[in-house]
Amino acid sequence: MSSVAPEDGGRYTCRAHNALGHAHHSARLNIYGPPSIRALGPVRVVAGANATVYCPYAGYPIRSIEVHFDRIFPKFTSARSIDDRPCVIFVVV
Repeated sequence: MSSVAPEDGGRYTCRAHNALGHAHHSARLNIYGPPSIRALGPVRVVAGANATVYCPYAGYPIRSIEVHFDRIFPKFTSARSIDDRPCVIFVVV
């Protein structure tokens, strides 16, 4: 890879296959850079249901990520990354 950017950070996996089997190894690539968050699209949900907000981000190191609405921090049941990718999922209740 050449000219990497913070968006290129994440978990990379090498896989090898042949007639005798397969092998793989994963490693995380951390790229130092300023934080950025991709634009969040609209989230549509039925009134009374939970809302899931996907927050893809880049940069390293990231110390915290916050979600708020009109300066109010909503209650959420979970905040987790998916497959060690730089994306946090907030489930708002």
